[in-house]
Order: sequence, then structure tokens, then C-alpha cells
Amino acid sequence: MNKHVINARAQAIYDELSEKNVSPQRVKELSAELDKLDGAMRTRDKAAGYASFGSPGEHGMSNASPGQYDNTMAGGTARWRLPEGDGSNIAQRKHHAPSPYDMSPEQLESLFYAGKSAQSFSTTIDDRGTRNKALFGGLRVKASVGEGASGSLIPPILLPNAFTMRVEPTRIAEYFPVVESEGQTISWIQHTANAVAYSALGVGGGQQKPDISPTLTPNSTTYTTVAGLAKVQKQLFTDFDDVASFMPRELSNWIIQGENWQLLQGDGEALPSSTTDHNQVGLFNATGTLTRQYDSSGGDTIIDTILEAVNDIRVGGSYADADLVLLNPSDWLAMRKLKTTFNSYVLDPNDPSQLGGIDNIFGYRVVVSTEVPQGHAAVLDSKIAVNVFRRWGLEIMANPYADSAFEFNEIHYRAETRFALGVIYPEAICLVNLTDAS
Repeated sequence: MNKHVINARAQAIYDELSEKNVSPQRVKELSAELDKLDGAMRTRDKAAGYASFGSPGEHGMSNASPGQYDNTMAGGTARWRLPEGDGSNIAQRKHHAPSPYDMSPEQLESLFYAGKSAQSFSTTIDDRGTRNKALFGGLRVKASVGEGASGSLIPPILLPNAFTMRVEPTRIAEYFPVVESEGQTISWIQHTANAVAYSALGVGGGQQKPDISPTLTPNSTTYTTVAGLAKVQKQLFTDFDDVASFMPRELSNWIIQGENWQLLQGDGEALPSSTTDHNQVGLFNATGTLTRQYDSSGGDTIIDTILEAVNDIRVGGSYADADLVLLNPSDWLAMRKLKTTFNSYVLDPNDPSQLGGIDNIFGYRVVVSTEVPQGHAAVLDSKIAVNVFRRWGLEIMANPYADSAFEFNEIHYRAETRFALGVIYPEAICLVNLTDAS
């Protein structure tokens, strides 16, 4: 049925239904007819989807001869309409919608055996009505279609995942004790010394006991907030399903990089536009720690120097047992490349109990990070040396209406964390300079 006929009849029904004196029985009849017209229109639109290939240029066919790919064939017959008769002239059709009936016996046989053996199967059904044309025989070469060009018939390929920006994967806070805290600052008392040596604690009978007069030193530190914003257009948010999880993850990763810097290299300087808030004093800038310098003049290697630092914190004022070595990846590589006079590696990854291993030095765990300054290392007892006082965990929020987001059709993300680094026992840390002093 012609589209205009359907529309005209539908309008007539609507006009009749708008009259006040229409009987209920007539309303029922007209409604049923409207349902039929709606079905006819849907059928007509679906058929048009197979038929209306528009112009050859839409498919990049710039060299089509007259009558070959036009809307009509020779004789004025619409190209999508089946020819008159019993179908004996089907081979002469210029165009028809491909159908499984156009598959060749060979294709049907292949499909049957693929289904029987549960294997994937793909074939091409020719769209000219000539059964099972050779794959490359008689094909027309289409004019090139620019990628992304207006009217392009090839949709863009949307990969299921967005690709992240690579960042330092080590999160330093994972290797320090974390204390959930409250208030605006962190304060603690540190027992640092006694007035009486333990060698002078012997007391005779009936004698006054010595007062050791412990020195209690108050310490305090303030929090630092590490935060950032990220904006994404709503178009990207809706076009790529992964953006909803991708953007918060990317923003969080960048915040963690800022956290790493504060914990290791923070300089304690005032933050921009603030007189009360400061960067943290990072581990490599902390005061009161032990230090050691690598010097090869006595035959030591950098591995020897690390082991000497382990002993330094053991015999120092904190009597600490080292369990962590922080290294830059390049310095860790230099250690692993050290060889014996027999040209074998000193740190044997195949036998960690011998001289070292792939992630430890004589059983002391090695953690590498590019935030550790190259040429430096930290040997520490991570159980007692420092605490990370966490005021806010890593918090992520999204707002599609923040600031100018509504005006510019954007979604804003915010991530932040608030924490402080407390160096509880500075003598449980030995900072090692790996640059040869000789």
C-alpha cells in the first residue's frame, strides 16, 4: 500500500473519531483499522529498508552506468520489486535483497557441517540473484570513502576499553603503617632520652633509687590535602561505556602520584596561596635520620653499603630491625648487574637464599619507585619508623552540574585525600647515598 494512501486513510479515521456522535461500535471498528494501517506502515518501512539504496554515490559507486544501479531498471521497473511472472527470469534481476535462498549447495553444505561440529562459519551471499558467485569474481571496485566522512557507510569501531595513561605503579603508602586519625593536626609524645644511664641503676640496700628523668618531647604535624579535578564531555561519557569507570580511575592514579611525592620527596614548603598549609616533609628530607655514604675505596660495593645501613639502624638509638629497602629502579638494576670474578651474578634470582634474590637483598625486601631519587636509597624498619596518619581516604565524586558543567555539557570528577606523615623513630631510618665518594 502506498505511503500517501496509508497516511490519507489514517487522517480520515482521526477526523471521524474526533466527531462527537461516533458510536462505540464504530470507534472499535476504526481503532482496529488503525492497527492494521500501523502494521502496513511498519511493513512498508521494513521493505524500504531492503530496497531504498538511494543513489550509487552513497555507496561510493561513481562509475555506475545508467540503469545499472539507479532507482529503476530498464523498462521502468523499480529495482527492488520482483519481476512479473513465475520467477523464471530471476537471474535477470539487477537487485534484490540477499536471502538464504541465494546460498549455493556448497555454502549450505559448509553451513551444515559447521553447525554439526560446533564451529564458527562465515559466508557471503551475492546480492545479484546469481547463486554463489566467486568471492572475487565480477566484483565492482567502490570509490574510496573517507574515514569519518559525512555519510560514510562504515561506522567507527568503539573499542570496549579505554587505554590508561601509564604511571608509577608503586603506591608507597601501602608499605607504611596507616593510622585513621581525626582533628586538624596530629600530636604525639616521644620519649627520647633518660638522665641516668642503665649502667648506673644498681642500688644498694636502703638507698634512694635514682630518678631516670625521662625526656618527653612533644611532636606535631599537619595534614596535606592532595586533590585534583577532571572534566569529560557528556558526549564521550555516553558514546564510550568505559568512561564512567575510566575517568575516576585515571584521576585516582594521578592523585596517588602526588601522594607518593609527598611521602618521599615532600619539601615542607607552603602550598600556593596559603600561609597555613604546607607540603609534607618527605622521608628523604626528614631530620634526625641516620646516613651512610657509598665508598668503593675500601673494596665495598653498593650491596655492602646497603647491608652496612641495615646494621646502622640495628645498633642505633632505635635498635630497629630493617625490613624494607626503597630504591630507584635504575639503582636496583645496577645492583642486580653486579657480577663475581666468575662472571656470574652476585644476586642470584634462582637461589634467593644464597646472596640475594629477585626482590630482596639478603632477605630484606626491596621496593622500587621512580619517586625515590636516583642515587639514593632508604633502609628502614617500616613497622616503627613512620606512620601515615590518614584523615581522609581517597574520595572520588562526580557532578554533572558543577560550576559551568551544565552550560558546557560536561561531567566533573573530583578526587582527594588528606593525610600526614609522622616520622616516629627517625633513627630507624638510614638514608644511603649510592654515589661513589672515592
